[in-house]
Amino acid sequence: MTSQSALPEYQHSASRGRFGIARADITPPVGVYSRCWGAAAHDTADSIHRP
Repeated sequence: MTSQSALPEYQHSASRGRFGIARADITPPVGVYSRCWGAAAHDTADSIHRP
């Protein structure tokens, strides 16, 4: 029986590494200060759009 790693390993003469993919919800909570760009109309988030 042979086992295979979940992440494939690729080797090159100059480097060696492993790559993977992940997904995470990084939606900030409602009420957090979010006026981080010039066109923002409000200082804090009042709802969530597409979590």
